[in-house]
Amino acid sequence: MGVKDNASLSQAVALMAKQNAEVLPVLSATNQKIIGILSYRDIIESYSSQLEENENATAHISLKRERLKMLIQGKKAINKKTSV
Repeated sequence: MGVKDNASLSQAVALMAKQNAEVLPVLSATNQKIIGILSYRDIIESYSSQLEENENATAHISLKRERLKMLIQGKKAINKKTSV
């Protein structure tokens, strides 16, 4: 049995585990013909790529937060100096 081309990676992993397989045929959702092969390595590479993208996005957000904190702290310091 194979995995349909519209299935998620987690569904493919579950099917691989159930069948104790490292490779699955990818079937067209419309006509059930084999249109490719999905390997365990393909899934690992996909998850690895997603992790890297998420880490980069998180780092970018973190830098934005730090800049905002610095701006806020700078405004507070300026307000304290002008009110003294």
